[in-house]
Formats: sequence, C-alpha cells, structure tokens
Amino acid sequence: MEMKRGSPNALKDLEQRIAGLSGVETKAGWFKSAVYPDGRPVATVAAGNELGIPSRSIPPRPFMRPTATDKKPEWQDKSVVLVKRVVAGQMTAFNAMDTLGQIAADDIAVTIAGITSPPLSPITLGARKYKQQGKKVTGATIGEIAGKLKAGTLDVSGVSTKPLIDSKKMIDTLTHETSAS
Repeated sequence: MEMKRGSPNALKDLEQRIAGLSGVETKAGWFKSAVYPDGRPVATVAAGNELGIPSRSIPPRPFMRPTATDKKPEWQDKSVVLVKRVVAGQMTAFNAMDTLGQIAADDIAVTIAGITSPPLSPITLGARKYKQQGKKVTGATIGEIAGKLKAGTLDVSGVSTKPLIDSKKMIDTLTHETSAS
C-alpha cells in the first residue's frame, strides 16, 4: 500500500491507515488454550503468582505489573516508530500492534526468568523433589513432605530453587494475541 505524491487518493489512503490504528488491540499473557495437564488454566496460576495467595502461603512474585511499569517508556518509543511506519504505508496497523504484543510478551518472559525471590518454601522444594522422583504430589503427600522435612529425612538437594519454573509451562505458554475490530 504505497502512497505516491500527487495521487488523488493519497489523502484517503493516509486517513485509512490512521483510522486502522484505532481498531487493533493486542494483549500479552495466557489465553484459554494454555492449560496444565490437570486442566488448570495457566492464567489462573500466573495470577496467583503475580498477586500471591495468602491462604495457601504463596507470596506474591509480580512480573506483569513491574514489567509494564519498567518497559512503558520503551514501549511508547517503539509505538511511535511503528505508527510512523503505518502512516508511511510500510506496515499495517495490525502488524504494528502484533509487533508490540510480541515485544511485551518477550519482556514479561525476561522478568519471569529473572525472579529469584521470595525464596521457595522448604515444602515447595520437597514437592519438587517428589516430582523429580516421579511421585505424584497431592494434599496428602504435602503433609508427608512436611513431616519428612521436619524429621530431616527428605533431602531436597538437586532440585531447582528458582521460583516460577517448576514445569516451565507458565513461561512456555506466555504469548500475545492481536485482534482487529
């Protein structure tokens, strides 16, 4: 969609490109297709990690909000560049927003990968050890794990102490969606 000087449709083409910017939306995160093998939506688990679940002794480990705050100036700068490309006819509004969505998802993934605190609880480490040994972790086994940890009979060496990467499902299914109205 190249705009040529002197073209009688040049202004109309420019107006269409600008109007196209308002009808496109992009979102980064987890969508309906992202589920754990047990059927739990990854978005629910991500929200629990982002905000914490005090009733289950899960502390907040925010990654969405800090990324949005930290990256907002970069995203705004990139938006300006992309809008100029749309107005110049070098890319579509959909492609510009899709690019921004991919950038946001990538930035969130970097934040998730960098989270190291608060540290995992000993029970979480014990649960990881059980999974590593091929054992299923249930409510009953959590009690068993707690007892073994208290007795000093469960060695949790060799398990990752890194939060948010137990199965890697959350980071692997982080994506973006772009839609046009």
